[in-house]
This record gives sequence, structure tokens and C-alpha cells, in this order.
Amino acid sequence: LWLPRQSPPSGDELYAGSSLGGLWRGSLNGTGWQPLGDNLYGGVDDIVVLDAGAGAPDILITRDGDDIYRSADDGATWIPVNGLPSNMDIRDLVLLGDAAQTVLVYGSSGGQSRVYDSNDWGANFQMRWALAPDWEGGLWVPRVGPGAGTDVYMLHQRKLYRSTSGGSGFTQIGTVASSGSEGRITGSEAGAPTIYVSLRQSGAWNVHRSTDGGSSFSLRSSGIGDYWDTSLCASITDPELLLYGGMECWRSTNGGSSFSKVNTWGSYYSNPQSRLHADIF
Repeated sequence: LWLPRQSPPSGDELYAGSSLGGLWRGSLNGTGWQPLGDNLYGGVDDIVVLDAGAGAPDILITRDGDDIYRSADDGATWIPVNGLPSNMDIRDLVLLGDAAQTVLVYGSSGGQSRVYDSNDWGANFQMRWALAPDWEGGLWVPRVGPGAGTDVYMLHQRKLYRSTSGGSGFTQIGTVASSGSEGRITGSEAGAPTIYVSLRQSGAWNVHRSTDGGSSFSLRSSGIGDYWDTSLCASITDPELLLYGGMECWRSTNGGSSFSKVNTWGSYYSNPQSRLHADIF
């Protein structure tokens, strides 16, 4: 799910992607949905939306697993982007939010964790940064505030790295934990910022948090269940609000100390307008 937060784009439309359900666009009040992904096979794990200028349709870039596609005509046609390795294990697609509308892709290829960037509305990508060995981590970029447009946070081998140059160079600023085979990262701009990391440790997924911008971390939850390693998101305005997805959606209002189920997947069918469907990526 992606919501334009500042102009351009105008911020008066909502884009939503779903697994095997394509891409949709509607108004902020949840009406007027239009399918934009009927000509794109598969689903939408990530989406970024770029402004192409007055009178032109938004540029839509989506990720479905390890495949990234681009549309410049409101989803009528979709083409693969150029410049990414064909064997790349892609973990994140994000919009940096700078004046150039830089798009970043993070993943693994050639035994390295890599960041690729595009400055031509997602048409072509080139490698911006690489570090060996490859490790299943992730990227998070501040969406609003003083770090938006310049700062990139990266989780690599249980360590937190920060770039203040849009991902062209990283410096380690903290260590999340001494063990962990893979992880995900998200953050809340409300804070220094507040950084959340999920780590797979001894077969279980644990949640760690930093309230000092990534310098130090504390364990918040051990052995969270129903977590598929793809969905972790924190609020822009409330640093205590954290959600993750699996079969169902789970929400924490106390900074990851405990989670409660938003709704059971079965309750969707009798109330689809107010309940979440199963499988929250």
C-alpha cells in the first residue's frame, strides 16, 4: 500500500497492490477503485509512484517478488526495468523522495548485498553500492522530516548502517544483536527516528527497537508468530505503533512489546468493507 504524502503527486489518490490481485487506484475515502494492473501478471509487493509532470500520468513502478515493472500509461502497458541483474534476489523497492525522485532497489546478487538506483523515473538502474557477503536484510527511508530525500537506513548482518547521501555510501551506526540469519527493517519518523528490526534468531522471529536513531537496540518481543518475513511497518506520527503481516495482520501500540490481531481472516467474508482479507504481505 502506498499513499502519496507530499506534492507532487497531489496526495489525493490511494494506490493499493495485492498478491495475485494486481494494482488498484481509488480516492482517499475508499471509493472509485480502478484496476491498473490487469496487464501485469502476478501481484504487487511494493509500489512507488513518481510525478511525470503536468498533464502526464503518474509513473508506476511495482515489485512482484524479484521482478520489477514500470508503467507510464496508468497500467495499460507494463515493461521490465533495465539494469538489474537477472538473478538478483530483491528485498526492497523504495522512493528516496529527493528532487530527482530517485528510486532505490535493494537485494542480493553476485555474493553481495547491493543497492541500485534510478534517476530517470525508474526506466534504467545502475549499481550504487555493494557490500560482501550477501545477507537478507532490508532498507528503510524516512518518508517525511529532515532525513527525507537524503537518509537511507540499511540492515546488514545484524548491524545498522546509515547513508546521508541517498545510498551511495553507508556508515555503521549500531548493532542490533549478536546473532540472526536474516531480518527486516522499518522505522517511525516520530522519534530520532525510531527504528524497528525483526530478526530470525535460532529459528524464531524477534522484534528489536532503537529509540536513539539506531545507535542502540533493545529486544521488545521474542518468538512472534504468523510472520512471513515480508511485511513490517511503523507509523509516521506514532513511534509506538508497529504492524506486521502473515496470515493475518498484527498490531502493536506499545512499541513492539506485544501484538494483537486486527481481525481473524474468516471474519472478512461477512464484512469485506471493514475487515482485512487473509495473507498480509
